[in-house]
Amino acid sequence: MVRVVPKNVGRELEENQEHDISSEGDESSKTVSDGDNASKTVSDGNESSETSCNGDKSAEENDILLIPKRETSVDLSQYSLRKELEDGDHFDGLVSILSRWDVVKIIQYYLEKEKVYNQFMNSCFGCLLKVNLENWNKNYCGQIVHYLLQRRVVSLKKKEVWFIIDGKPIRFGMKEFAMITGLNCGKIPTGKALYDEGKAKDFLDLVLNKKSSLTGNDLKEILKSDRFDAQTKLKIAMVWFVESFLWAGDQKRTVDIKNMKMVTNLDYFNAYPWGRRSFEMTIEFLLNVNLKKKSAEWKENNSTSKGYSLQGFPWAFMVWAFEAIPILGEAFGQPLIESPLPLPRLLRWYDKKKTPPDYKTVLLTMQNKEVNT
Repeated sequence: MVRVVPKNVGRELEENQEHDISSEGDESSKTVSDGDNASKTVSDGNESSETSCNGDKSAEENDILLIPKRETSVDLSQYSLRKELEDGDHFDGLVSILSRWDVVKIIQYYLEKEKVYNQFMNSCFGCLLKVNLENWNKNYCGQIVHYLLQRRVVSLKKKEVWFIIDGKPIRFGMKEFAMITGLNCGKIPTGKALYDEGKAKDFLDLVLNKKSSLTGNDLKEILKSDRFDAQTKLKIAMVWFVESFLWAGDQKRTVDIKNMKMVTNLDYFNAYPWGRRSFEMTIEFLLNVNLKKKSAEWKENNSTSKGYSLQGFPWAFMVWAFEAIPILGEAFGQPLIESPLPLPRLLRWYDKKKTPPDYKTVLLTMQNKEVNT
């Protein structure tokens, strides 16, 4: 039997410092098998403490910086608990991602030359920058993601994705994303952005250099250039980190000019909930992969592997799989820290395989068979 535990991720974050996201024996968490009545609810535990990524309790101090709360129970009437694909429709797929840890290494190299990398480390992204880059500069375990997506549940929810694993439902949502990354997933401010229009215009005039727009590749070239001072490069690095790592997409995609304006006020930029925005892009692509279409194409093309790409920050989803499905973490992940468990949880793991597993290896592992890897 595959050891899969739907985790009660809504418990107090202080408790999560001592217990794994996928720890067993939590009696407040009830699992619902594939055939249970949809009118039942799954307990989601106690309300989470309102804790920012640096561990400071800041509920009354700054609502923007909160890891989001979740309702204490889940109404399963919103879910059919029916997988989108039948087992016979599973297909070989090649999953690629556009978020690369090379972005961090490039930023580190050029900002260290300018002696401002410590400022970048102390930014709102510092939670992620504590990882050992050598551990994370490996290939993404795309076949683990493909295995899970083929077991995705039909759902009306747009901000979380459910799967049926070994007859039990498990969920990946914003709470899990926040705990894995440590990024600010609070509410997006609705008021006017707090930056000086004059300073923003001067900054854009400088970096655009008579262009009408910039791409991710353009931001990378600015970091390399000798035309710009250290503080300008620091601001460019902050935007490039968002655009090409947390919102990873085509490097030729146009950079959001609003982000370029916001970075002229670093205090405002650092308080912005980039984690929420990154999560929203990540979950959009996890939900929108058209599995039925790709399965049909796979059958029509004599079992030729079908590829698809994930944008946003899918690394968080891979680490969540290691945590929520222990057999995957044991087989393909390498825990660096066992106790106390860190926040963000991404600091705990790295991919221990030099070559990512193929789909057959993942499938056999989940069937609890011996695999020579």
